[in-house]
Amino acid sequence: MWRLVMAEVWANFWSAPQRTLLALFAMTIGSGAVVALLEVGTLAEAESLRRFRALGTDLLVIQSAPPLTGEPVDIQLDDVDALRGAIPALSAVSPLAITGGVVKFAGTQVHGNLVGAEETLGNVVEISLETGRRFTPYDRAAMAALLGHTLANALSAGKRPIQPGDVIEVDGRALTVYGILRYRPTNLLLPVDFNNSLIAPIASVIRVTGRPALSAVLAKVDAKTVPTVASRLVKEWFHSLRRPKAVDVRSADQMIESVSEQTHLYADMLATIGGIALLIGAASITNVMLAAVSERKAEIGIRLALGARQIDIQILFLAEAVLLSIVGASGGIASGLIAAGVLAYFANWAFAVNGVSVLLGGASGVLVGVLAGVLPAVRAAKLDPIAALRTD
Repeated sequence: MWRLVMAEVWANFWSAPQRTLLALFAMTIGSGAVVALLEVGTLAEAESLRRFRALGTDLLVIQSAPPLTGEPVDIQLDDVDALRGAIPALSAVSPLAITGGVVKFAGTQVHGNLVGAEETLGNVVEISLETGRRFTPYDRAAMAALLGHTLANALSAGKRPIQPGDVIEVDGRALTVYGILRYRPTNLLLPVDFNNSLIAPIASVIRVTGRPALSAVLAKVDAKTVPTVASRLVKEWFHSLRRPKAVDVRSADQMIESVSEQTHLYADMLATIGGIALLIGAASITNVMLAAVSERKAEIGIRLALGARQIDIQILFLAEAVLLSIVGASGGIASGLIAAGVLAYFANWAFAVNGVSVLLGGASGVLVGVLAGVLPAVRAAKLDPIAALRTD
């Protein structure tokens, strides 16, 4: 019986090719939108997390926080010296003193970040040199500078490119360029963009600015310690000082969790948009099936007159809706994956098929298509045979 039903359904499927292709196109677009948008949301989340993890998940940024009562107490260099070795979970610690200034070279002046740091900075974050050399412990009081990639390019816009050994001027002070940094991706966790910064020995920066307070302390977490545990230990250590200090400790894990929550929200929004497109496809199937019922009233009347039951008519039309849904959903899965793959290619994302996206897109397409065929099937089964035969 079912073989005969499916054979008849397939014949009816192409009896009105234009109408059938219209319904298939609508279902393909609807299912494809669901698959593509879910896939894009998943790929965007994976790419965001990959980029954050590539910047390092073992980094802590420690900054002064306003206390519950009283005036805030700034972090000093002595605190950093005491912190080294006090917490075994921290494998490296490096202070930062950050301010702004005007950098002049060969008639060109550029506003950039003036960052005071120690030679230990490279032990906490990756600092790669394009040319020149790093600071050493012997340079702690030197009027020297490492230029970020973007800042160096801006200063080179004048008469000639800047290079190690050149002398630059920062707020009236002369500094010798020791090296130029390679470009590094922006790390949103860091309190400063090193690409647009001039890095000088922290003692020299404090001497120039007259501000002994630190802007931040960067710490690298030992591989055996969870960053959240290290964050708690740092807060407890600062609170245990003779003069307790309130600090805010941020880790990459916290930012990754925040980014994950945001991308989940965006993925849900994209899935909602895809669902709307799918409902439009379902409405198209309903209209096509209702049109088929109107065109086939005489056929339905003959079937009923010859003894067909209402359930037989319903099965016939529901089978047509199922076939439309399956074929349309299959096309939607293929087109959705192709669209997501093209977007991933141009966005330079790593592409991977998400089984959940395929399953949800395909299943929702079939389910919605079948539900869209219920109304036409019921209406066809309730036709009066005599009235249906008179319409021919």
